[in-house]
Amino acid sequence: MAEGTYEYECMRAELLGVEKPDRDEFMKQQAAAAAASEQDAAACQEVDAEAAGLTHISGGLEELSSILQVTQKKIRGFKASCGSLTNLLKIKIGHGSGDAPDVAPKDEEAPAPPVTTNGSCSEGPRGGSDLARALDNHVDRFDALIEKAENAQYSMSYQNKEMKRFLN
Repeated sequence: MAEGTYEYECMRAELLGVEKPDRDEFMKQQAAAAAASEQDAAACQEVDAEAAGLTHISGGLEELSSILQVTQKKIRGFKASCGSLTNLLKIKIGHGSGDAPDVAPKDEEAPAPPVTTNGSCSEGPRGGSDLARALDNHVDRFDALIEKAENAQYSMSYQNKEMKRFLN
């Protein structure tokens, strides 16, 4: 006899010496439990679909950060070899005084923490705790994405200022 069936519950009640459950009431409880399980499964599927989107966004932000780092290295190299654009023009025209080139300060940007993907509901529904754990994991991933976006925004702003200083 399988656990959770009406017959099992009747036998259990008989052994414990308690009243047998009402069949209609038992079936209603089983139906409610099945509906709750289906809702949890649907919520887990939704969370897993969002996880795929977060992974895509995270990859895009990492690519943007990589591009910004390469751009910053090129800006530093150009400034180290040529100085500012006005110094370069003075040198080319012949009016330059041979000033030392300006060297940009190093960008002190810390790398973003890695985004983990564990804690999803893909193993199957085991109750509300798995869903809660997956949602907590997604909150952590959103925090990491926000931090990456802020770092990229700071880096772009810094590079824009460097280019404006370079052009003046």
